[in-house]
Amino acid sequence: MLGYIATVLGRQSIALLALVVAVSGGTAYAASAMFTGANIVDGSLSGADVQNGSLSGADIQDGSIASQDLASTGGGSSGSVAAIDFAGPALFAGGNTNGQVIASTSFSTAVPGFLDVRMVGELLASADHCPGGDFMDTAVVHIDGKSLDVATYVSTHNSGSTKEVKVAWVPAGDHVMSIQLRELYCDLGTSGGTLTASNFHVVATAP
Repeated sequence: MLGYIATVLGRQSIALLALVVAVSGGTAYAASAMFTGANIVDGSLSGADVQNGSLSGADIQDGSIASQDLASTGGGSSGSVAAIDFAGPALFAGGNTNGQVIASTSFSTAVPGFLDVRMVGELLASADHCPGGDFMDTAVVHIDGKSLDVATYVSTHNSGSTKEVKVAWVPAGDHVMSIQLRELYCDLGTSGGTLTASNFHVVATAP
């Protein structure tokens, strides 16, 4: 009888030892298993799953991010906020140009802040615009209807191609940026002929 009990206990001890080895071996395997991107379903992670400050430039593959991957909300976030590219040419009748819009675009800013606004463009007057007299006309950048004095001028003594840079303050929200014509003067009175606008490029960037 005692021999039988010893035999049973011996078998149970061996089974228990095997279970312990199996369990400990499984734990060791789990601890040493490699967890890679292949274990993550595409699109299953968001920014909320990444700890703030846990990533650095060393974690991003060189050349893997392009400019279109970077958000630019303006008003405090660096980068291009709005742009106008108008090749033209477009003709406008002289004598009634004030407030006429050459081109415009809409943009939004998440927070209030400064914008650097740059423009280059060509504004030419016909020979009969103010014949025999002095004149000056301009194309001016506006944001939300307010002139920024970012302008291209054409006059008796100016060919009409200039480049201007100004700083503007914009609140958070939706905005409209436009290029508008303005007649400053014609010393003969009312001007005529035409004004031709072409090759206008405007960009607003957050510094």
